[in-house]
Amino acid sequence: MIAEYLAAHTPPPGVRFVLLGWTFERNARAMGYGVPADIPNQVLMVANQYDAWADAPTNTSSPGYQLAQQNAEAGKLRVHNYIAAQLDNPANVVTTRGQITSILIPTQKLPINDQPDAQQRALIDDAYSRPGPTPEQLAAATSQQVSVPPPPNNETPEPVAAI
Repeated sequence: MIAEYLAAHTPPPGVRFVLLGWTFERNARAMGYGVPADIPNQVLMVANQYDAWADAPTNTSSPGYQLAQQNAEAGKLRVHNYIAAQLDNPANVVTTRGQITSILIPTQKLPINDQPDAQQRALIDDAYSRPGPTPEQLAAATSQQVSVPPPPNNETPEPVAAI
């Protein structure tokens, strides 16, 4: 994994890295396996919103944490696709720390997809510590950025137990 390599080695100057499906929060929790904060090389971390492999909820005290976990688990299957990622889309949430830039690509529809977004999005978003898209960014996001296919056989994903 590139993040492990960057944690253990100093890459040659001028080499830039793009990590798809990797975020600051995940990097911070990597405990020595993440990209060092003081890396001299440019690193771009890209995550689709609600992709649990890259954007898992972190605020365990949130009343929406369980629902956010279920949504993120559905996201592993339904939004972990970076082929159509538009890195320069103004709808993206961009954060920079030193040489590391994080791009969060908004997802227009919740992966859990069992009730309208208006009923669940705020509750789910409360379970995240990272900055989320503003209403304007979400409105500007395109469905091509992160398309959410329907669940197989129109079933909702099984609930996930709290860990």
